Amino acid sequence: MVNEVLCYMQNNISKHPRALISTAVNGFYTDDEVSAAKQCIYGILEQMKPDGLPRFLRRQPGDAKRKLECEDILNFFAFADGREIILPVFAASKLDRLPTVSPGDVDVYALAATVSTLTAQVDTLTKRMDSYVSVNDFERLSKRLNAVEAYRNIQDFPPLTAADPTARPLLPSTVAATSWTSVAGDGPGELNKRKPPVIRVRGSGSSTNVKAVPRPKMVSAFVGRLSLETTEDDLTAMLELAGISVIRCRKLKPKSDTWKTAAFYVACAEECKDVFYNEDTWPEGVELRDWYYKS
Repeated sequence: MVNEVLCYMQNNISKHPRALISTAVNGFYTDDEVSAAKQCIYGILEQMKPDGLPRFLRRQPGDAKRKLECEDILNFFAFADGREIILPVFAASKLDRLPTVSPGDVDVYALAATVSTLTAQVDTLTKRMDSYVSVNDFERLSKRLNAVEAYRNIQDFPPLTAADPTARPLLPSTVAATSWTSVAGDGPGELNKRKPPVIRVRGSGSSTNVKAVPRPKMVSAFVGRLSLETTEDDLTAMLELAGISVIRCRKLKPKSDTWKTAAFYVACAEECKDVFYNEDTWPEGVELRDWYYKS
């Protein structure tokens, strides 16, 4: 009986492990060829009507269909061998449909293919890393050159480009550098940022003739959502009437013409904070937020 898949399996099933035969068949034949071989061997066994013949399972299409049907064929061969059923000799009419690799060499070929695939992937990753490093080095060098060019405009440095005014610069400008310090911080060894000075001593003596003016303890807030007609004197008078000792009240200038309400910076003595943060002290709709100091 002519069937290339069954011919290959029948001639190798007694010489090689099932796993190697299954791997070779799955890697060489198509789904239709394996399905046709399964139907062929099952039809032959069904005509003989042996006891305990395994049920014909219809596999659903998917990635594992070919592998599962190949296992079914091997099970049919094992069933026939266990029942001493003599199957017909399977032959091949198309020799190009017989794998040239024996099942015993499948692992070697699979390993070689895996190594080849991994080598190609490593080469691709290496090229990407080389390109990434080159781009970063180029950008970093460009920033340094731009910084030196900017500083050269102040100091009498020799030009970095050719004397010919039409000559192109050594590297294209990628970042507009405003100063040396603003660009130098982008690279390794970032310059330390200036921090506000630390107050180390607060005087407490009272035996000297020199008098100091201590900082008043106060709370401050951003007061918004007031009407545009509100003045500093109006707000100060309202707070003093509520018993709040106002240290400073300053109306903020609008950043644009879109402001429809007035806003103030208000600072008062710390002992008045309970009244200052009381909702009943302020008109309905006014919003208070803690004042944010940048330094």
